Amino acid sequence: MVATLQGHKKDIKGIALPQGSDKLYSASGDGALRIWDCHTGQCVHEINLQAEAGSLISERPWVFLGLPNAVKAFNVQTCKDLHLNGSVGGQVNAIAIGNGMLFAGTSSGNISVWKGTDTESDPFKYLTSLEGHSDEVKCFVVGGQRLYSGSVD
Repeated sequence: MVATLQGHKKDIKGIALPQGSDKLYSASGDGALRIWDCHTGQCVHEINLQAEAGSLISERPWVFLGLPNAVKAFNVQTCKDLHLNGSVGGQVNAIAIGNGMLFAGTSSGNISVWKGTDTESDPFKYLTSLEGHSDEVKCFVVGGQRLYSGSVD
């Protein structure tokens, strides 16, 4: 073990190490997003989310954060901070990326879908909401051309 990172007051909902970054990101049920220096193990920044985090992942320079009724995206290279437009109903508990799309599973059982674009002004375009689960979506796996979702139902 290299280090123990301490500071969150509730359960960790996600840890992300974005490509090309020397910072580790962690989100918790305590409503905090912490940014850690990978060389020192020290927390260098804490952001009060004003809501419980439900999930956190990274893909290339992007960090995606699941919140109640929202998905936030941070680009660690450009410092761009986005609130993704679209229909998100409930706490976002699971996020996955595959085939150029971002999937967010919620406590209401819906899965919101965005497509990555090549435009800097709007890098994620909302596509649709997938319905079929009757309870919380908790996990995803993208395999081939399919999305597999796990739910409490």
